[in-house]
Amino acid sequence: MRFVWLLVKCGLLAAFVAFLVALPHLYRRVDEEVRRRVEARFAQRYPHLRVRVGSAALVRGKGIEVHGLSIVDPEAPGPGAELVRIDDLFLICRTELEELLRGEPRITGAVLRRLRLQAAKRPDGSWNVSRLLPAPEAGQTIPEIRIEDGILEIVGAANPGAGPLTFRDVNLTLSPADPKVPDAKPAARRFEATLAGDLFRQVEVSGAIEPDGSVWSATGTIDGLSVSPDLRDVLPLELADRLAPLGALRAQGALRFQVRYDPAASPPCVFDVSGQLTQGRLDDPRLPVSLTDLRAAFVCDNQGVTIKNLFARSGASTVYLAFHQTGYAANAPRELHAQIREIELDRRVVEALPEALQRHWHKYLPSGQISADVTLVFDGRTWKPDVAVECLNVAFTYHRFPYRLERATGTLCLKDDVLTASVTGYSGNQPVRVSARVLDPLAGWHGSIEARADALPLDDRLVNALPEKTRSAVASLHPAGTLRTFARVWREAPGSAVHRHVHVEVGQGSIRYDRFRYPITDVRGTLEMLDDHWTFRDLEGNNDTGRIRGNGHLRPAPGGHELWLRMIGEEVPLEEELRDALPPTMRQVWDDVRPQGAVDLDVEVHYLTGQEKLDVGLRAWPREDRVSIQPVCFPYRIDKLRGALCYQNGLVTIDQLRGEHGDVRLATAGRCAFLPDGSFRLSLEGLRVDRVRLDRDLIQALPARLRRAAAALNPEGPLHVRGDLSFARAGPGA
Repeated sequence: MRFVWLLVKCGLLAAFVAFLVALPHLYRRVDEEVRRRVEARFAQRYPHLRVRVGSAALVRGKGIEVHGLSIVDPEAPGPGAELVRIDDLFLICRTELEELLRGEPRITGAVLRRLRLQAAKRPDGSWNVSRLLPAPEAGQTIPEIRIEDGILEIVGAANPGAGPLTFRDVNLTLSPADPKVPDAKPAARRFEATLAGDLFRQVEVSGAIEPDGSVWSATGTIDGLSVSPDLRDVLPLELADRLAPLGALRAQGALRFQVRYDPAASPPCVFDVSGQLTQGRLDDPRLPVSLTDLRAAFVCDNQGVTIKNLFARSGASTVYLAFHQTGYAANAPRELHAQIREIELDRRVVEALPEALQRHWHKYLPSGQISADVTLVFDGRTWKPDVAVECLNVAFTYHRFPYRLERATGTLCLKDDVLTASVTGYSGNQPVRVSARVLDPLAGWHGSIEARADALPLDDRLVNALPEKTRSAVASLHPAGTLRTFARVWREAPGSAVHRHVHVEVGQGSIRYDRFRYPITDVRGTLEMLDDHWTFRDLEGNNDTGRIRGNGHLRPAPGGHELWLRMIGEEVPLEEELRDALPPTMRQVWDDVRPQGAVDLDVEVHYLTGQEKLDVGLRAWPREDRVSIQPVCFPYRIDKLRGALCYQNGLVTIDQLRGEHGDVRLATAGRCAFLPDGSFRLSLEGLRVDRVRLDRDLIQALPARLRRAAAALNPEGPLHVRGDLSFARAGPGA
């Protein structure tokens, strides 16, 4: 018996030793069977996909450990065919051999480490990963799934040609929906995740997803978001298009979001995103300047976009802005409120304006610095601006009167298509006040613009600003001085004629007309223009002891303007200034007769600019027996001249001229004709000389031959002379 028992014990020992020897091989067979069963189960669940498992092992009391799991879509070309790759997968389940050999164990949980999931959008709008989420079988319990250190790539949701949107450090928990939550579907999964990426620091998100992936919702936050064109390029097309106006924005941001997608709903995507932007910069070609130090709060949802408390800088300029848009269509209603402080008006501002505003800009060519409060409302068809501009230091010019004003301050307001303005600019040191009320200023404007100045310098700048035809006529007067000016431009109805009214009061001025260059100083009077018709009234001035009064007009005429001036002078000295103002032939007569003293004058000038036709009429009266002449050809001085001398278009008329030389009395009438070749002929009619004596003065005045004859005759006593006398002189070339 002992021997038998010994044999039994030896046999048991041998069997145990054999079991120990065969145990590793047995476990290898079990691991291989587990791998095969895991691969087969995944292949059964995803029959249209190709599943491979690198290896699997049974961990007693814990579950199954799987390595190198790969799921490939054989219908997808290229590298994107691999939907999922999991380095390590741990399935929590019972590990008894009899249960494993009996069939598939019940999985109560799964841990996926170093998962790489590539989600791609198909041409039909569906997602390839939806095939990874089939509906659970009836009665099947949905296990909890945990992903650690994963990578998620989203391909095809962004702009064409853009790279994938990659999320790293993905940690996600996917669990069955809480049955206590109202309306929770039993097959739905709840998920909670954290992840990082190139364009943000961290995302925290939670939500739910239907088994087929077609319906899902998410709520979460994004910290350290880098807003840039790169972000817009990787966003889904629908969202990227809505953010297109901010395509040039670069900033740091943080936001909260809620998104729900249901293709059967309308709209299929419902979202609500809110957040803040800081450290922003906007280089938008539609803006005149780059904006820096930008910060703002915003809300973006299905109803539209709202931007609140936006602040930005551009050099010394600052911008405060609020914006709201209802909807995302091209004609979506929108409203913008902006406060702009200390912005420079330069070429960049012009280029950023709409074409219609650019045309008006070039009419005034403003430059300098302004602040503005702007409200723009778009109702889907037209913009309604409400603009208040404060001029801080502005220069501008009106294109129809290009007289540039500098250092302007004041306000311009545009509201309900009515532009009002109250601005004070400077010409030199003199202020010019401009006011306006213009209706529909960007289209068929009507209303009025007024300008006032108390002491505007009458200089070349002002003359050169006049219309071309008026300018030449006014410039011929060589005006100078200061002006008290009122100017008004108005239009009574859209499309009607533009009217202009200018009222000028001259103070301490001067004129010297090109066609009658007699300088008049200390000019005072009134000049008034109504629609290019100028009237000169109550003009007064001086020339030495002479006092000048005048009036006239400047009116449009065929081919140019008609200038008419009448000047009346009192005690005008017979000096070279008056001589130099006369026509050349009369200057020659002046030199021949050598007048002295003072006269009263009545001068009338009529000039047609288009025809270069000049008519000058002059009438002169000796002043208080103070005029004398001493002709060069007959140097016999005649004093106390009385009578009148008239000049008209080359003809001088002598009317009742009387004079004295001691006891000699002289009286005559006559005329002098000046010919185009420079010659003239003087005829004295009814010449009468009383009590003339052949004294030394007369003898010295006679020509040499007459002087010798008179000396030989040696007459005594007074003589009386009656008759007519003519003189003639040839022109310079004769």
